[in-house]
Amino acid sequence: MNEHLFKLTKYGKTVGYMKIVGGAVLYKHPPAEKWANAWLEWKTAIICFDTAHPFVTKDKNGKDVFARDLLNYDCCGDFHEKGIGYFVWDDDVAGWRLQDAEKKKRNFYYGSDFNGSDFRSEDIELIEEKDNE
Repeated sequence: MNEHLFKLTKYGKTVGYMKIVGGAVLYKHPPAEKWANAWLEWKTAIICFDTAHPFVTKDKNGKDVFARDLLNYDCCGDFHEKGIGYFVWDDDVAGWRLQDAEKKKRNFYYGSDFNGSDFRSEDIELIEEKDNE
C-alpha cells in the first residue's frame, strides 16, 4: 500500500503530521511534553495548519527529513561543500534540490545532478526544530 507522509506547520512551527493511506487521511501530533494530553497515534481528527511539507528522505541518523527542514550537509563528490540547507522541489528536473540556506553555494540534486555529483542520506543531518516556549 502506498503511503504519503507530510509534516504540518503553522506559523513555521510543527503542529503535527498527516499521512494518506489508501485514500484515508490520518493525523497525529508530534511527540513532545507540551502535547501531554494530546493523542500521539494516527487519528482521523483534523489539525489546523497552514503548510504541509512532503517527506523527502531520511538523514544519516535515520530521522525523517521533510521539505524545508534545515539540514547540515557535507557532500558532494568533486564539488565537496559543507553548509546548511533545505530541500525544495525543482520542476525543471522533476526532483528534489538541496538549496543552500544562504544561497551562496551551488545547488545539489537528490540522487544525482547534471554534473554527475550526488549526495545520499549519509551526507545530510537534520537540525532539530527548537521550541520557543
